[in-house]
Amino acid sequence: MTPGFGLTGSTTAQLTADQYDSGSGNNSQGTATNLGAATRAAGLSRATTGLSLHTTTDEDWFTFSLSERAAVDLTVGFKHSTSDIDAVLYRRNGDGSLTTVRNMNSTTDNESFADELDAGTYFLKVHSFNDKTAFYSLTLTADLLTYVTVAPNGNNLGIIGDGYDHDLLVRRVGNNVEIIGAGTTRVRIGSGAWNRSVSLNLPEVNRLQFNLGAGVDRVRVSDLSVASLGFWDGAGLKSDSLTIEALSQNVTIGGNTALQFINGQLNFFVTAANDRSVSFLGSLSVIGGADRTETSQVRLETEGAGSLIAFAGAFHASLPSGGFFQALGNVRFFDGLLLTLGTTSSTTLHPRGGRIIVRNRLTVASSEGDDTLQILPGVSIEGPFRWSANAGNDRFEMSSGALASSITGFALLNMGEGDNQTYITGPAGNGVTLGQGGSIINGAGSDRVILANLSAMSDPASERGSSAAGAVADTASLDGLFVQGTATVIGSGAGANVNIQTRNISGRASRFVGAVGTGLSGASSVVTFGSESDGTPLVTFHHRVILAGGASGLRFRNNRRNVGLLDSQLRLFSVTIV
Repeated sequence: MTPGFGLTGSTTAQLTADQYDSGSGNNSQGTATNLGAATRAAGLSRATTGLSLHTTTDEDWFTFSLSERAAVDLTVGFKHSTSDIDAVLYRRNGDGSLTTVRNMNSTTDNESFADELDAGTYFLKVHSFNDKTAFYSLTLTADLLTYVTVAPNGNNLGIIGDGYDHDLLVRRVGNNVEIIGAGTTRVRIGSGAWNRSVSLNLPEVNRLQFNLGAGVDRVRVSDLSVASLGFWDGAGLKSDSLTIEALSQNVTIGGNTALQFINGQLNFFVTAANDRSVSFLGSLSVIGGADRTETSQVRLETEGAGSLIAFAGAFHASLPSGGFFQALGNVRFFDGLLLTLGTTSSTTLHPRGGRIIVRNRLTVASSEGDDTLQILPGVSIEGPFRWSANAGNDRFEMSSGALASSITGFALLNMGEGDNQTYITGPAGNGVTLGQGGSIINGAGSDRVILANLSAMSDPASERGSSAAGAVADTASLDGLFVQGTATVIGSGAGANVNIQTRNISGRASRFVGAVGTGLSGASSVVTFGSESDGTPLVTFHHRVILAGGASGLRFRNNRRNVGLLDSQLRLFSVTIV
């Protein structure tokens, strides 16, 4: 048996008529079963199993229509060992007569047709060549063609769509630029003939401009360097993608680049593989469209240790709600990275054993919602860093590993209202470094901050809770920290817990060179110093420690020997020692 083709055993007995043969039947052109029409509003797709030539003289007729020229794929499925089924495809003429388009009479399993057909009405006749009964299946797809016009002007190249769906590959082959249409997309140069592909002798491209309209557009630009690139998509709520890739030679995109996805789903991909590079010499702006149920994303990805993606100018991406921004592998941002994201967005910087460098600044602004920002080992932010998450349950993660992560400028995390989580962690010997310290600001909600083996070299490192009504218990864990400047923890929510400690005897000792101050005004707030293990002092304060709070408590874990106060003063203001 062949899957989906129905029964294929011996058919010496007469079979039962199928669903279309019952009643008046479909044994002639006049009674042909109508399979539907392919239009711009919808293509045509039919799949039917369990059909039969139920007598030795049975023939089945079907009809379908095309509103415009279309790519048609048709298959009559059967086992040739059971019956030699043939099929004939006809086109109806203006006077009602039929013209044969294709005789399908192979001597193997199945009969098929895959070609382009002009607008019109078509008939398909299915019959047995050797007068045997048989079961068969019928599948038909018909999609109207879409068209792209290539308009060369000197070294400038415009690619203009007809407003429908397009699938294009634009690539460099020697001194030529090839434009290849996939699927139902056809291309032409100027007013020439439509083809599946065209080629231009164009050793250098000054301006490459896409104006494709409101359809679903998928465009790949491969191994092609241009002095200037523009992409404009129409106002339809569609899913669009643009991929720039370097596979066999390095790619350079000159000038300032603006990519506009007006109202559709945004997909922008840059790929460098095989030790090749993609370099943008100017600024890059990627503007997404309206919020969509589909996921919009920007993905920058290198494959192989020698591959690189680099942006000489500022990179700005604006994504709708639910969007993803991913930098994966060896990626460089030499003049800053600015991301404006909708709700429930996700940002990931993941070197995957390589390095990601962001110079000048990294700024991420998210709308109200559950947003995530993840910075994995091997990321260097050489300048200030700011994340504004607004309201929602937001999560920030930054970690070091075999490769260190660092921020040379001041780090400001404005987490907004909600139950937020902040994790800055790393191994004892290679933790995250904040060159100018940082500030973590949480709003109302049950917030959690874990700082493990973090080094803050200057200026304050602080975590602050909200004074808003209804603020609930927050947790701040400062574990294995080295703080060159002052450290301040301020909280106004009820039941706040601040742990200044080292989790185990083998971990890195916490050391505070500057002053440490806490201000916990909420009821039942507790500050804990010390270690979870016995041993030598694992939390050392080189300057004064000031704790202020109404009903706050101070706790030394494992008898005070795990806390060293070197030339420092312990000052308590309205604090109860427990």
